[in-house]
Amino acid sequence: MHEDSLFGAATMGAAEKRLTSLGVKVLAKESYSKSVTDLSPLVMKFKSLQPDFVLATCYANDAILWERQMKELNLNIKAMIGSGGGHGLLDFAKATGSDSDGVFSGDFPLVKNPKSLDPNLDPPLQTVFVRYKQKYGDFPDLHAMSGFTGAWVFYHYVLNKAGSTDSEAIRKAAYQVDIPAGGTHMGWGVKFKGEGDLEAGQNGRAFAVMMQWQVGLNYCVWPERYAEREAILVPLPKWKAR
Repeated sequence: MHEDSLFGAATMGAAEKRLTSLGVKVLAKESYSKSVTDLSPLVMKFKSLQPDFVLATCYANDAILWERQMKELNLNIKAMIGSGGGHGLLDFAKATGSDSDGVFSGDFPLVKNPKSLDPNLDPPLQTVFVRYKQKYGDFPDLHAMSGFTGAWVFYHYVLNKAGSTDSEAIRKAAYQVDIPAGGTHMGWGVKFKGEGDLEAGQNGRAFAVMMQWQVGLNYCVWPERYAEREAILVPLPKWKAR
């Protein structure tokens, strides 16, 4: 299921191809407006299909609405998986409380254990968390850390190398960035794919991880290098047993 903007349609289009190539039977692929206020018809359709899991691309409000209406209408599945977006935001867990426990989100890494990172990071990971909490009153979520990391790489590695704000100098400097895995606060390395590559300008050392909500916080559960906790509630208990 996905909201019907380019974000949702493109993400789920790729997901459907991948699932099909793995031999997973896709029972339904449904879209809706991100301004939706009632997802109960979709809940009931999925309830009749009895899927093993639901894979969703949502923004914040629809992710929260879906979780609430699944519970209200007793849609029981073995796993709920968000492909980032609303399912990776702290607001999702705040709004749904313990019902968020066990929900997965394939997303940016949100590293909280600095042991998997370069020990010479400046500022250290924990300093970033402390400063963020002092300013905003909470720990940063995935999107906040990705914004910080992008800005940190740009100022420390690109602008310093470029020596000016000339666009061509910045472009050349960006292509010279060479940061190994673990060299940023997200765990990503940085090496942009060159001209002529089908993904020119993309960071070839970026990667996704599987996050899972556990008691109000989002923890990496895969891959092993960045895993902070074991996955829980697999399969998800039925609503009446939670």
